[in-house]
Amino acid sequence: MRPIRIWPVLARVAAVAFVLALAPGARAQSAEWSAVLAKARDQTVNWNAWAGDEKTNAFIAWTGAEVERRYGVKVNHVKLKDTSEAVTRVVAEKAAGRDTGGSVDLVWINGPNFLALSEQRLLFGPFAAKLPNYRFVDTEHIRSNVVDFTVPVEGMESPWRRAQIVLVYDAQRVPSPPRSMVALAQWAARHPGRTTHPSVRNFLGATFLKQALHELASIRRRCSVPPPTRASPPSRGRCGPGTTRCGRRCGGAARSFPRTARRSGSC
Repeated sequence: MRPIRIWPVLARVAAVAFVLALAPGARAQSAEWSAVLAKARDQTVNWNAWAGDEKTNAFIAWTGAEVERRYGVKVNHVKLKDTSEAVTRVVAEKAAGRDTGGSVDLVWINGPNFLALSEQRLLFGPFAAKLPNYRFVDTEHIRSNVVDFTVPVEGMESPWRRAQIVLVYDAQRVPSPPRSMVALAQWAARHPGRTTHPSVRNFLGATFLKQALHELASIRRRCSVPPPTRASPPSRGRCGPGTTRCGRRCGGAARSFPRTARRSGSC
């Protein structure tokens, strides 16, 4: 097998969000950044982040060491198997009346988990535009920096890395591979059983499905409609976090979408 990039499936944005229960720094929202740094010195930030990739874990560890060396702030990587663990903990602490000193300070968050905390007003912010390096974030040309799973971010989370998923093929068996999702669907139909992708319960599989929906839907704009709020029932044909079915015109044969797509980026 010779892995070759044939086309980008989705550029996935990894974002972080502060949880409202962080409260000791709530008044820092209007302070100068130097004052924020002074107040943060000698404190510990509990960063709840998925820990399923050793290279990412090593990067977080290196970043934590640099932050402590430069600013005197300790970063504690709370390793998660699934981001929903942190979301559940925040919701439980809030329900128990714990409004300050929560166990979750910072979360690597995307999609349905961002929506869940946002709907319950458990996120701190807006804060993203107040970060000094946010001026380097492309908010004009890269839609996923400002929209998460069709949900406008509105400064309540900030991107911290990007990743791209690619497809691989055996060049000896497939000398002329398909170079679009439409072409891949046609190739798969002609060669049953020779195309595979991860389960949609895995973030790679969910990302693959989102790309398929985006390219194959006859009415593509329906897959960019924000999900209904808790107060309103879901509309037929909408695709997004919290939606469990996609209408016939939104994705063709691929009509199911997982309620929780782990660490997936924006469609």
